[in-house]
Amino acid sequence: MARAKQAFDLGMADAEVLLARLNDKDAKLTQEQGEVHKRATLLLACAAWETYVEERVNESLIAKIDAVGSNEFTEFVKRKFEEELKSFNNPNAEKTRKLFRDFLTVKDVTRFWRLSGYTPEQASARLDTLLKKRGHAAHHTRSSKQGTPAAHLITKPELEKGLNFLKMLVDATERGLDV
Repeated sequence: MARAKQAFDLGMADAEVLLARLNDKDAKLTQEQGEVHKRATLLLACAAWETYVEERVNESLIAKIDAVGSNEFTEFVKRKFEEELKSFNNPNAEKTRKLFRDFLTVKDVTRFWRLSGYTPEQASARLDTLLKKRGHAAHHTRSSKQGTPAAHLITKPELEKGLNFLKMLVDATERGLDV
């Protein structure tokens, strides 16, 4: 198992702790607290995905470099990768595709994303939707009008499906890269 997959699993375990609290009838969360937990769960799950993408490319890149040995060119590639990661965030399908293509010469990593109920194109769109919601949760405050709670950014069932989707995406990527 790739170390990146292990890092993803640990990150997802954190997200699942919050998700379990949402499902815990004894937690007695207010609606506002439930919304906070859902947003935090989404943030943690998407952070686990980002960590996976970065670590998976890094792991494979280092293995390729180790196979040929260190030289000026490989040191240049490592520096370029480190520079790229400084501005790499919110890895939607296109950003993920580009990182794998540029540093691992994987023409299109999304072609591995044939998931149950999803074509690669549908999986890419689903990932992009989740990451847009993550961006909204991270960068926008929820507003309430006249004391009524704001609309849900993400429902609990959507969140559960989103976490399962990210797990399937990582598993599909791992299977595709192992071929």
